[in-house]
Amino acid sequence: MMCLACHDGNVAKGGMMQGTSWEQSQNLLPPGVYGPKGIPTLLGNDTTGAVNMYGNDHPVGVQATLGALRLVSNPPKATDPLNVTITNGAITSIAPNTGTTYANFAADYGYPAIAGSAWDWGFHLPNGDTTPADAFMTCTTCHNQHVMYIYQTPAGYTGHGQTGTAIAGGTYPTYFFVNSPYNISAGNTSNTLAASTTQFCRQCHIGEANESYGVNIKTNF
Repeated sequence: MMCLACHDGNVAKGGMMQGTSWEQSQNLLPPGVYGPKGIPTLLGNDTTGAVNMYGNDHPVGVQATLGALRLVSNPPKATDPLNVTITNGAITSIAPNTGTTYANFAADYGYPAIAGSAWDWGFHLPNGDTTPADAFMTCTTCHNQHVMYIYQTPAGYTGHGQTGTAIAGGTYPTYFFVNSPYNISAGNTSNTLAASTTQFCRQCHIGEANESYGVNIKTNF
């Protein structure tokens, strides 16, 4: 059933996305980090008029695109945060544009969720679409359902290795099957480093990154 939670869409959301992580239910989280409350899955199913409505939900699917995130323009520009190369109708490279704020952020953290895994990119094009801005987010953008506690940067795959980023070739702690360094144990234990848990979100929400304000801060992995 645990495997089917990810591999069978009829089971996943209704059966498993209950607002409490598996690690939490098994008492595997560092003590005192989250307290007794459930951890939101960010994939709720609120309806019109419900309290908070989409306040606890995170979009995935064909509307959650690189264009909507303002990471890639249509048509693409050299000043965009990211450059996406498409060859024969398929993504062959995703990389920060040189000299951009995103390039600075990648040097301080990386962009592992967007660069994806050894077998696929983090964002995907709709069938037959060759517009980089239309590449969209899926569940596996942020999660590797097969690896719970360790993130290892893919090696030997063009574009996925993230050469020049802070995590190139490394292995880092993570939680919640997150496909990036995401260490809740480290938290904000250093006033000179940014927590990996907040850096993770800034891969897409680059406008909230320290680098967007002209401050380049390394990560507390």
